[in-house]
Amino acid sequence: MMQARKFLTDHNRIFIPLISVLYSLMVFTVSIVYAFLLVLIFSIPVIIFLLMHFFGMYKFRPRLFGGLVILIVVLMIAAGIYSTYFYDLNGQHSQDIQGTSIGNQYISIFRGG
Repeated sequence: MMQARKFLTDHNRIFIPLISVLYSLMVFTVSIVYAFLLVLIFSIPVIIFLLMHFFGMYKFRPRLFGGLVILIVVLMIAAGIYSTYFYDLNGQHSQDIQGTSIGNQYISIFRGG
């Protein structure tokens, strides 16, 4: 167990971004299906901070720059996930307000014509 901990702390510059990005992508992907879990997005910086502390990254400058790089990468990947999801809807959006169906609305930029 001690060897695994030493390996993780020795290679923390690999494992911190990897685990952070995987956790963040899981949160974004699950929040597409379950919108109420979108609140978990606020846990991403906390998880990054805890991972940095657990893996032995204590200095301020590596934490700041590492956290910014992780967040930028996560936001770019999440933007790709969300844009692909909304683009696959073909611009069709239906809404149900208090049991009354409004019908289909089309967003003209996606309709292709």
